Amino acid sequence: MMKASKLICVGLINLIALTHSEKHLFAINYIDVDTIKTFCFEPVSKDVYLSAQKTYVEKLIQDTTCFIKQNEQLKLPLYSRINEYRIFQDNYKGDEDENKCIFNYLGQFNQIDYYVVSVTYWEHYEVLLVDKLTGDHYVIWSVPKISPDNNLIATILPFGLEGEPVGIQVLYVNKFDDNHIQKIIEINQQLWNPIDIIWESNNSIILKVNKMTDYCKSGKEVDFSYMRLKFY
Repeated sequence: MMKASKLICVGLINLIALTHSEKHLFAINYIDVDTIKTFCFEPVSKDVYLSAQKTYVEKLIQDTTCFIKQNEQLKLPLYSRINEYRIFQDNYKGDEDENKCIFNYLGQFNQIDYYVVSVTYWEHYEVLLVDKLTGDHYVIWSVPKISPDNNLIATILPFGLEGEPVGIQVLYVNKFDDNHIQKIIEINQQLWNPIDIIWESNNSIILKVNKMTDYCKSGKEVDFSYMRLKFY
């Protein structure tokens, strides 16, 4: 278990390479990167995690029956263009097909105007955030959770295949730039295995984690810990 006195602070300025104009734009809607340059991890109790679970409102609309694939093709309507779609075509010739690529519609976020689509490859899985207006997409690790003020997105990737990242991503939805998504934090480490995340507030996330050595265990065998990722 982590000691409550331990606090890990990381310089955000080393992870965000922005031009002067980008810094100004970023500061309008979220934080002033010229004066606020850190984020921190700190241990918290299970009660903090459970409390955040009770208050957090899930924003993913799981209307999976609205867009059904036909002939292995997923068509998502673009709101800015009449009778235009973003089309995803499956490529699947059996379980042993190393070139397989299967798309599935998972839902949508009305707050930020993005569809959510999963992609399953031969030995890889990822999630696409698809812009409802342009059809452009952004690749993230897993189905995300949105902050209460709809400005930030968080997603995790637990231990899976060797060589893949293990950790958390935090992304910024730039409402002053056509909802363009900007990655502001990506932590890939081997100290803990993320199991779940819950937004506690607009600037803090609670993570449920276990030891990397416990990734294949289940039930009462697993000793979970809880951390807060806080932005300053």
